[in-house]
Amino acid sequence: AAGLTQISHPNYEDYRDENEVFEGLAAWGFPVPTSMLAAKEPEQVFTEIVSGNYFEVMGIEPVLGRFLTPAEDRAEGGSPVVVLSHRLWSRRFGEDPSVLGRALTLNGITYDVVGVAPEGFQGVNALFSPDLWAPMAMYRQILPAQFYDWFEDRRALFLNVGGRLKPGVEIPEAQAQICG
Repeated sequence: AAGLTQISHPNYEDYRDENEVFEGLAAWGFPVPTSMLAAKEPEQVFTEIVSGNYFEVMGIEPVLGRFLTPAEDRAEGGSPVVVLSHRLWSRRFGEDPSVLGRALTLNGITYDVVGVAPEGFQGVNALFSPDLWAPMAMYRQILPAQFYDWFEDRRALFLNVGGRLKPGVEIPEAQAQICG
């Protein structure tokens, strides 16, 4: 896999759709505090918005259920689904497999749990890992309001991007295409 620097959402979509060097190009935000209610007491958790192909590009498999899909990342606000971190699944749900399909609320919006990440997968932020992941299309429901206007601004460099190179493509070739 190869990494890029932070870019805007519109630029990510362009690179994702028009590049010739990556098998997959994924984007992710940063973990933000969200209020979760799931049968017990409310709790603050950290949610990260990610592209629908994020887990595929990371090359991991769910320990339970499935991961997000590219289709769930297309319609703004249209895919209220989440993937739990193994840590949250263990701590809050006692590793109960019946968590799949269970509804929980984040910031007052109901989401369905579709999967659980494998133990040890903490996302890609070395300093701070999320408790759960939601499709990037749910950004208005997850991110603080000040990000709403920035989300489609090409100058708003707040997404992290990484990709899996196509076979035979070397990093300098990918950098040349992406960096122009």
